[in-house]
Amino acid sequence: MHLTGADAGELATRAGAGQLVLTHVPAWFDPLDAHGEAVEKYDGPTWLATTGAVFEV
Repeated sequence: MHLTGADAGELATRAGAGQLVLTHVPAWFDPLDAHGEAVEKYDGPTWLATTGAVFEV
C-alpha cells in the first residue's frame, strides 16, 4: 500500500485538493476503513474508486 487512508487525507488537505479518490486499496484492507481514515483527515468530498467510475480533474 502506497498510502494509508489517513496519509491520503492529510496530503489532500495540505494540497488544498478539491476532492479525494482512493484507489488501489489492497485486498487485505477493508476499503471502508481506508475511507473512514481519509475523511477523518480531509473535509472535502472523498470517494472510493469503482470499476467504470469517472472523475473530472
